[in-house]
Amino acid sequence: MKWIGLAGLAVIALLAWGGVVKRTTAVGLREERDGLRSFNVTATATPLDGLALGLGYLSEPGDSRRNQTGALWGTLSLGDATVEAEYMHALARERFWNTSTEALLRENLEEQTLAVGLAYKLLPDLKVAGRYEHFWDDGLGSKAGVWSTEGRFSLGGAYTLLKREGFTVQGLVEYRGTDIERPNGSAAINWRNELLGRLSISYE
Repeated sequence: MKWIGLAGLAVIALLAWGGVVKRTTAVGLREERDGLRSFNVTATATPLDGLALGLGYLSEPGDSRRNQTGALWGTLSLGDATVEAEYMHALARERFWNTSTEALLRENLEEQTLAVGLAYKLLPDLKVAGRYEHFWDDGLGSKAGVWSTEGRFSLGGAYTLLKREGFTVQGLVEYRGTDIERPNGSAAINWRNELLGRLSISYE
């Protein structure tokens, strides 16, 4: 399973909606002086046939403290079905800059993410999948007064259009619904619908 531990998973969601929470380096208040750049360490194990487990640690330069994220994940394959789960937790975070108040948020907010997914090979050339993700922003959205993502679920399918000697063409369709946590007093919508499509061409 792929995972990412960026400096503020919740901040990414906040930037997508409000655009007012930024890293201090992004607004010119600080330059990166940390000699040790970003790095991550991962370990995986397969204790049983069809079961894969993993953990990871990521560290990035931050303002006065490094941004650190831990992750755990697992994948279980049962015939044509695959179940996966992933949990990420911010172990340490720098303080963020709120452009609406022109001040640093006082708290070091440490967010969490939990995701579960199920994929099934319905036909030889058709795979369907669903995934749900839940976000805890540790109060960042309410303290900054902007929207944040609370939960998201996706349903999709991939159909193999052509396969010839390592050359594969697939068509993919995905519906994504996002539950948005609004600031107090906001009359904005609290649900977002998206329909995504992609044509994938790969060669092995």
